[in-house]
Amino acid sequence: MRPQKYPVVLSEAEQAELQAVIKRGKHTRREIQRAQMLLWSAAGETDLEIAELLQVDPLTVFKPRKFKPQRSAGLGDAITLCSRHT
Repeated sequence: MRPQKYPVVLSEAEQAELQAVIKRGKHTRREIQRAQMLLWSAAGETDLEIAELLQVDPLTVFKPRKFKPQRSAGLGDAITLCSRHT
């Protein structure tokens, strides 16, 4: 397996923030799914494994992971602004 082009490294605060998004349920399904994707990516799961778990296309998993390191504004951008058109 080759290394990820955009590896996800999360601080404890970022992990807690993503867990809160998942547990609160006050976000859209898409945002919750993206938060889960980032957590699983940080845990070392591959795009294919995550795609199978969520029953989505592997490119759907790639987008939030690619978006997170490019933005300095934080995780909010990675789960909300990563739209189909980015």
